Amino acid sequence: MYVRVGWVFAASWLAACALDVEYSQSAYRCTQAEPVCPGSQVCVDDRCTLPNTAPSERPDSGGAIADADPSGDAPPVTDTADAAVVVTPDATPPAPDAQTIVVLHLSERADATTQNVTTDATIDGVTQTTNFGAGASLAVDTGLQRRAVLRFDLSSVPAGALVLDASLRLYVESPQPDGTLELAALQQSWNEPEVTWRNRTTSLLWSTQGAPVGAALVSFAATAAGAQTIVLPVATVQAWVDAPANNFGLRILSKSPTNKGALLSASEATLATRRPELVLTVDLQP
Repeated sequence: MYVRVGWVFAASWLAACALDVEYSQSAYRCTQAEPVCPGSQVCVDDRCTLPNTAPSERPDSGGAIADADPSGDAPPVTDTADAAVVVTPDATPPAPDAQTIVVLHLSERADATTQNVTTDATIDGVTQTTNFGAGASLAVDTGLQRRAVLRFDLSSVPAGALVLDASLRLYVESPQPDGTLELAALQQSWNEPEVTWRNRTTSLLWSTQGAPVGAALVSFAATAAGAQTIVLPVATVQAWVDAPANNFGLRILSKSPTNKGALLSASEATLATRRPELVLTVDLQP
């Protein structure tokens, strides 16, 4: 019984709503003497209308809503009671940006991202005119005045890339028992098969014998044999990426207080895994 009463009530309510909609769009007349209007409409100015309806919104005899702006400047509001409702779905969100941060391995190792980028040599203050560019090791020694020069070609790094991290991987073949090894940026270009203590190329001298450099960038201990990873200043490497012509590489200098030295594997080392490597983390689209 309760279900049936509920259905009857719902049907009555829907019918009343239908009447409200129907008569709200008509000119159903009434009088003050007999203010009888269908549904929930009330008698106002001898016409049935919905409660709280402004006069300009009351239906006229033609069924259209009157213009709310008597000046005619604003466009008339038309009856949209029967207009279909159009639902516009939310725009599809853009796909996330493609990953642009990559790690580059520059070396003569088998797993390098880019090969044929390394040049290195020992320069000797005793045999000042001898070139050691083809050597399998880099010798650095305070007592014998031996230093190493090392450079990585960064032309494979896309222009505009942002360097986030930079590190140099070296292998210590023969450790230095005390002190540190110092890295500094070279200030002049040089050629691997020609460079010596005196000359940077066959026809050009170093401005300072033994290779001129700027301030020291970083120092590290080489007191044990094995792989070493040295973090490089990002600003220095970024400057090389932005202006490849100014990338002259690094000089490695021994700072042993007892005139000792070390041997490091060169890019010509027999074991490829021991060759110098520059590892860069870069954002290709900063």
